[in-house]
Formats: sequence, C-alpha cells, structure tokens
Amino acid sequence: MAHGWATGWFEQIDASGSIRRFDFEQAPAYAEKNWGGAFPQRWFWLQCNAFDHTPDLTLTSGGGIRQMLGQRESVGMVGIHHRGRFYEFVPWNGQVSWQVSPWGSWHIWAEQQDYVVELVGKTESPGIPIRVPTATGLEFLCRDTTQGELSVSLWQKQGRQLLFSAQSQQAGLEIGGNGWSETWHHGTWPTLTKHLSPTKL
Repeated sequence: MAHGWATGWFEQIDASGSIRRFDFEQAPAYAEKNWGGAFPQRWFWLQCNAFDHTPDLTLTSGGGIRQMLGQRESVGMVGIHHRGRFYEFVPWNGQVSWQVSPWGSWHIWAEQQDYVVELVGKTESPGIPIRVPTATGLEFLCRDTTQGELSVSLWQKQGRQLLFSAQSQQAGLEIGGNGWSETWHHGTWPTLTKHLSPTKL
C-alpha cells in the first residue's frame, strides 16, 4: 500500500518513562510486507508521500540482489501514484538503473515505453541502524532515515514533455545488506535523460 490513508494513534515513551500519545486521521500511509525469510544480499529503498506543494503524489522505489532459481539477479522498481494515475517501472516493462553510495546518495533512473523517471535522494544524517531478517536471525544490516531529501522528475517520451517535478525533505531513504564498501552501479542512463539536465536538489 503506497498511496493509502490511515487513522489511529501511537504512543511514545521517553527516557523518563513519560508517555506521549499522537492521534492522526486520514494521514498519508505506506505499508509493505517484507521479502520473506531473509532480505536480499544487498538492497536500497526510497519512499515518500510528503512532497512540497504536491499532496497527490506518492513514490516508492527499491532494488536488490536476490536469489532466483539458484542464481543471483539484480532487480529494481519505481512506482508513482500521481493525480489518479499509476506509473510503473519494472524489469518486465522497461529498465531500472541506479547509482547508490554506501550512505548519503541515491540516484535512480528508469525508462519504459512511454515514460522516463529520475530520482535523486540525499541525506547528511547518519541514519539509524535497523535489525532485519537474515538466514541466521535478526542482524543490524540496514540503515535508514525518514528525513531524507528527495527530488523526482517524470517525463513523457512523446514530445519530451516534463510532466512534473517535485521535492521533499521527508523521504524514507535506506540501504541494507552486505557489499557496501563502494558505490553500487547498475544499468545504464535512459536515452531521454541523456539529453536533459540531471535533477538537482
């Protein structure tokens, strides 16, 4: 669920033991199930539904190295809900490419038959270590922040028209797994964005 609404409450207990309750109604909501018994060998994730001046926009993107029929493969996706439309970029309808650093910088671009999208995420926050499922139990193999900066631009190929560009300072940005000693490159730059200026935060 990437473009949902939630009503409810949660409580926070501070160091002194005091409890603060937060109630919310019809708040933008995102939820997902995990990868199963263990997360991929390596992955990244971005999610945001709080874009500046663009309330009807939700973005989810992720990529990872997974085991499939005894072989490893890198897969990625970008999903966008905007003004009642869903734009999907997945391996079976196009190509998803990325350049993600061990921490602090995410650059994803994707292309399918009709559209091209570019995402640029960054953070100066150290992030928070998170336990995730592994074959040997829960381990601190994930780092994320929910206060990342994110820019998204979507073009329609026909006419090379920019459909929208939006920014946020409340994005979820994450990396996880092993093999983060250097920047992870995968795929190639889409043909349309080669002729356009990269998105800048």
